[in-house]
Amino acid sequence: MLGGNDCKCDVKNWLITGLIVAVLALGLDMFFHHYCMMKVYEANMSLFRPMEQMMQLRWYGYAGYVAFGLLFTCIYSKGYDATKGKAGQGIRYGILMGLFYWGAGLLIAVPVMPWSKQLVIDWFAIGVAEFAILGFIVGMLYKPKMG
Repeated sequence: MLGGNDCKCDVKNWLITGLIVAVLALGLDMFFHHYCMMKVYEANMSLFRPMEQMMQLRWYGYAGYVAFGLLFTCIYSKGYDATKGKAGQGIRYGILMGLFYWGAGLLIAVPVMPWSKQLVIDWFAIGVAEFAILGFIVGMLYKPKMG
């Protein structure tokens, strides 16, 4: 439970790590989605808002990245094990969170969304890879409160 006596989260470290994760998630998304997946998106333009609308609503996305970074780091902190290696622990966490978010989310959405098979496959692969990278980063940066 958050805020209990056994809380080992250093709020300052959580905030800093969470905000770094948020900025890196935005950067990774920009790279993966604007460069790696551009052809798939161009083939599926009818599934997305026009660019003008996307730009008007981008602040919701920025708020989502901040929420994601802070929650991703918070959840990691609750399962942190000081007896395990930082890198491996972070990567395992990232992969599991990627499978949870992308795997389960896509399986739930596919029956109701008119997405192409290629779009779903690419989102899943890139999403899990991105979460593994972010897990590694949070694993290396996060330091629990000692004592």
